[in-house]
Amino acid sequence: KEVEKELMQIFIIYYETGMNICSTARLLYLHRNTLNYKLTKLSELLDMDVRDNLIANFLYLIAKII
Repeated sequence: KEVEKELMQIFIIYYETGMNICSTARLLYLHRNTLNYKLTKLSELLDMDVRDNLIANFLYLIAKII
């Protein structure tokens, strides 16, 4: 449960930086590869590609509502 929460928080920052890997990694003090790994992990958990614009918009709205 805690891992999912962390991954969603990372996704929100990723979305709010315009889905820019470099900007997000810099803000989170992560290596780009680590960020990519975490986004892939979230995609696997949700069984959808969080890098897809349509899915990202939907997921971001849901995250903000919850």
